[in-house]
Amino acid sequence: MVLEMFGATPLVEALDTITQRLHRELAAGSYTAPPVVFLLSDGAPTDGSPSDVLEAAGRLRAATNATIISCYVTDRNLGDPRVLYADAQRAWDPGARLMFEVASTVDPASSLRQYLDEYRWRIPPGARLFTQVNHSDVMSEFLNMVLSQADGVQAARPVAAPTAARPVRIFITYSHDDARYLQDREFLGYLRELERHHGAEIWHDERIATGDQWNDVIRQQIERSDIAIALVSQDFLNSEYCQNVEISEFLRRRASHGLRIYPIILSPCLWRRHEWLAATQCQPRDERTVENHYERQADRRQLYVEITEELGRLVDELRQRP
Repeated sequence: MVLEMFGATPLVEALDTITQRLHRELAAGSYTAPPVVFLLSDGAPTDGSPSDVLEAAGRLRAATNATIISCYVTDRNLGDPRVLYADAQRAWDPGARLMFEVASTVDPASSLRQYLDEYRWRIPPGARLFTQVNHSDVMSEFLNMVLSQADGVQAARPVAAPTAARPVRIFITYSHDDARYLQDREFLGYLRELERHHGAEIWHDERIATGDQWNDVIRQQIERSDIAIALVSQDFLNSEYCQNVEISEFLRRRASHGLRIYPIILSPCLWRRHEWLAATQCQPRDERTVENHYERQADRRQLYVEITEELGRLVDELRQRP
């Protein structure tokens, strides 16, 4: 498949084809909202020079008033995810520079800017709608923005337009000595119901890509989280990183942004000596632990059902926030 992926990249032809199609749609009165073009490429055109591509992008904007979101495909990290740039960076290769120059600047009054702010992107003045899409969650966010109705403008003809409400984000913190719980098909399988039926997005550090700066990624994910599931054991309580970085940030965000901390006591440990835990309702209830009191598979599955249902209600509650 890899060999077949690297074929022709007719960017000039693609942009001109888009221009003609959108011009016909707009002329026919099919839609009244300005179009958004989602351009995904490695920035290596095979049917013209970079200047030809920029001219084709200019024709597209002039004919249709389109906004171009430029997503660069590459095998290396150019910078932090969820950061937009106002200027091309020195380390970028020609493909990245071309895709950056093709991209439209961010309109401060647009719904796209509102979604970017909602997802906590860093946007300096004059930034362009350019990013790399090595990360699936970044791609998902951009797709959501593209599919959203812009500024409440409806199509001239009735059409079903998908909406893109921001998901409730769940961060799972744990000791790596308890990593088996993230490999437990039953435990994560039940939690996946929160994604399928409640609009949640679950993240844990096993999703960090090779080459990422893991500490920066973790801190960024904490900053975006609405719920923190803490898998508590003595190893977790003894972990300096879990306590001094993750829990410290969670407590700060609980005080400032209403983040909800949801502890699950895995095994017997001295959790009551930690003030934040002693003051927080935990699962399982009644001083029980997952490993001591739910050894039978049927009992443990029932516990997972109860935890998932409780978290589902919490996710739905958070989704109602303005």
